[in-house]
Amino acid sequence: MSQRATKKFTVAEFDDEYVWLKLREGEKRGLQFAIPLDNGCQDELESLNEGEKITATLESMNERNTAWQCVEIQREEEENGRTAMPADD
Repeated sequence: MSQRATKKFTVAEFDDEYVWLKLREGEKRGLQFAIPLDNGCQDELESLNEGEKITATLESMNERNTAWQCVEIQREEEENGRTAMPADD
């Protein structure tokens, strides 16, 4: 069964296949997650800028929780009243 987690991140960097999200809070603050660009949030991920602060819901792609995909993204300025950008299912 997959695990979902909603956390606050900073967009750390991009490469050809991934966006790297850096965890901003909690005991694992600073941990980075490589999120594939070719998943349900592709358009939203590609529209982000390095250094941008977001809240993202990630879903584990394996039982060991070592690979994650994006389910939903909210830009930090959108948290107060604007709608989130859900992934296309």
